[in-house]
Amino acid sequence: MKAMRIAAVLLGVWALAACAPADDFLFAHFPMDGDLQDASGKGHHAAGQARFAEGRVGQALRLNGEQVQVPDSPELRLAPGLTIDCWVYFDDKPTGYQPIVIKGNEYQLRLDDQREGGRFSFFVYLDGWEPRVSTTVPVAGKWYHLTAKWTGTEISLTVNGERVSSERFGTPKPTDNPLVLGKANCRIDELKLWNPNLEKTRQMRQMIQEAWGARATSTAW
Repeated sequence: MKAMRIAAVLLGVWALAACAPADDFLFAHFPMDGDLQDASGKGHHAAGQARFAEGRVGQALRLNGEQVQVPDSPELRLAPGLTIDCWVYFDDKPTGYQPIVIKGNEYQLRLDDQREGGRFSFFVYLDGWEPRVSTTVPVAGKWYHLTAKWTGTEISLTVNGERVSSERFGTPKPTDNPLVLGKANCRIDELKLWNPNLEKTRQMRQMIQEAWGARATSTAW
């Protein structure tokens, strides 16, 4: 009976998570409306030299080779389910490598140098950075909506609705490196990071504990 009840709890959590909107699993959200505050309520505020310009919604972070940083936390580390979503705009024709979001030796979203195709690329570090997924050569004066994701078995990047993906297996190694926004010449707006798997795990532990008491997480999970 105990095993059946636990199984029912787990199925219920996964069913609720599958139906929930992505914003329910946010652990960082930077609207960039004149500050670097995290609007998710998780306290992952960024810091650094910041300028702002007209954004896709309200204002956007305007970078000219500068960077801002978010201190490391377990939520920000690479794990299956990690998703990065943002809007990017280039005022001038982009040249060279343009890092947009990077956590050293974990993941990075960037624009490649022209010698590598000049496209948006997403990488996760699993005993090395390659293979990456890449798509779309941007032009100046246009907003691009980027969504990058690693499921644990697949890496994908969607740019303005065009999706590319590749198999990507491996075990991430967490670091204490900060999350870095920038070193690019672009505007970044509405940056969001989420991972539904982190929330599923939290909900599972909570529901099992409520069903079976304090001993449940040590005996059944």
